[in-house]
Amino acid sequence: MNKKVKTYLLFAIVVCIWGLIGYNIYSYSNPTLEATKPSAIKTNFKIKKSTNPKVLEIANYRDPFLGKIVYTKKKTTNKQPVPKIPFPSVIYHGLVTGNKAKSYIISVNNQQEIFKIGSTFNQIRLISANAKKVVVEFQGVTKHIQKQQ
Repeated sequence: MNKKVKTYLLFAIVVCIWGLIGYNIYSYSNPTLEATKPSAIKTNFKIKKSTNPKVLEIANYRDPFLGKIVYTKKKTTNKQPVPKIPFPSVIYHGLVTGNKAKSYIISVNNQQEIFKIGSTFNQIRLISANAKKVVVEFQGVTKHIQKQQ
C-alpha cells in the first residue's frame, strides 16, 4: 500500500470514531421521547354541587384603595388577679448530718419538718442551705432565713 492510501484510510477511521463519539454525546443530551399509550385514569373524586350557587362569600381583605388596613376591635377580658398567699412563717432550727447526706430542720407555720436540698413541704422548697442560713422559695419568691439562736 502506498503511503498516501494509508493516510486517507487512517483519516477515514478517525472521522468514523469521532462521529460515533459525537453521536453518543448527542443522543445522551437529547433523548427521544417514546410514545406512551394513554391509560384510563380512575378517580374516586365526586363533584359536590353547591346548594345555593349564587351566594358569593367575600373574605376580609385589605381595601387596596384606602391605603390602610382596617382592624376589627377585639374584646379584651380583664384577667382576674391570682390571690397572693402571704409568705408563711419559716424558722430555721439547725443542721443534721449523716454519712453523706445533710438534712435541715425547718418549721413552716409551726410544723417542724426535716428538709433536704430540693425537697418541698407546703409549697415551700429548700433551694440551698448551710449551717448558718437557708434559702427557701414560696410561689417564686425567695427568702434567706438565718438560724434561730
